[in-house]
Order: sequence, then structure tokens, then C-alpha cells
Amino acid sequence: STGVLNGVSVDIFLRSQANRLLFGTEVKRQIESIKNRLDKLKVNHGHAHNNNFVVVMQGKRKKRKPKVYLIDFDLASLWTS
Repeated sequence: STGVLNGVSVDIFLRSQANRLLFGTEVKRQIESIKNRLDKLKVNHGHAHNNNFVVVMQGKRKKRKPKVYLIDFDLASLWTS
């Protein structure tokens, strides 16, 4: 399915020192989690770089948390054994 994400790339998000200090560790953890899940599913994204990970802020203003998504699966393929 497709949709529109109201967010920015990880690359742009982490350029802000405030974002990097507040959420850098969490964003990086989510990126690794996504990559690990793709590995378990034997999916090769093809170009999983910081411009294809999008950060969307969740929740109300004072309790906002980042949620990371991987986009642009046009080069994705399944691993064959």
C-alpha cells in the first residue's frame, strides 16, 4: 500500500542538534531494528540509506516521540538461497 508520511528524512532530522541530542539514539535504534527485520524476512531493500528513512513525530507537543519508516522499495528484492 502507499501513503503520505508527514515527516523528514533521517539525514535532515539529525542535522538539527536538538533532534540529534533528544532523539538520535532512538532514531538509530529504530533504523537498526528495521534493518534486522528485513534481514529476517530475507528482503534486500537495495538502497537503505538515511534519505530513505523518514522520521515522523508522534504524540502531543510535549510528549512527542519519533517513529522511523523505511520508504522507496523500488529496488527491493528477496534473497534467494
